[in-house]
Formats: sequence, structure tokens, C-alpha cells
Amino acid sequence: MEASGSKLLVEIIPATINGRWNDARESAAERSSRVADAIRGNKEEVAFRNCLELIDDLNAVTPYRLEQLTRDAPPFTGDSRYDALIAAVVENACVCNGAPTPPWVYETTRSVEKWYLTDIESLHGEADRETPPIYRRHGVFILEDELSRA
Repeated sequence: MEASGSKLLVEIIPATINGRWNDARESAAERSSRVADAIRGNKEEVAFRNCLELIDDLNAVTPYRLEQLTRDAPPFTGDSRYDALIAAVVENACVCNGAPTPPWVYETTRSVEKWYLTDIESLHGEADRETPPIYRRHGVFILEDELSRA
């Protein structure tokens, strides 16, 4: 095939069961609903954990599946900070994994002026330096290790 200048891309896609993908990954819209539930229940730690799980889900799939998981605009969570974080997570995953970035991540309602994920004020300067451009554009300022899991 290389002699003809063509490439063959083979992608193994999980089967569906009753119209639902069999890979147990949740879409950005589904995770956003979970975040909203946690916020309504005053469980911010659970809301944040759901954002970490969204990162795991989006980084564990092929670009084809990533596009499916991020295509639909998530419902708003009731907390603009988390709406911005979800948009940043999705945009970052799409850029890093070679999937098309959905247009909804660029909506102005998916950004905040400035939100530090750390409450420790002395670390804000460090977060200013370490925040990746995509997160910064959404107004979410993070330390390098805040979105990783041990």
C-alpha cells in the first residue's frame, strides 16, 4: 500500500449491547449530569472525582470513540467553574488524542474568569505558571499534579 501512497487504518471498535457501547466509558454529557447531582448534594469532592474519571475515560479510548463521547454538549452543572473544567478536560483530551474538538467547548458559557483548583493561596503563583494553555483559556488554573491520579 505504501507504494501507492495510500494508508490503511484499522480501528477495533467495541460492540454495542442494546445500542449502548460495551466499553463502560461515560460521555462528557453523562459525567456532567453526575457532577450536577454532586453539586446539588453539596458534595464538591464527588463532583471533582467525576471530572477525574472523565479524564480517565476520554484518555483510554480511540479518537473515533473519543469523538462520540464528546460530541453532544453536556448539560450545565449549576456551577460555572465545573462547566469550564469539563470543557477544558474535553478540549485537552481531543487535542492530545487526535480527535475533532466539539464546537460546544468554545462557548463563552464554558469558561470562567479565574478559578484555582487549589484553595492554598500560596500555590496560586505556581498554578499560574503550570496551567496548560487550554485550561487557562477556560479560566481553570491548576497545579501540574491536580488532574492526575495516584
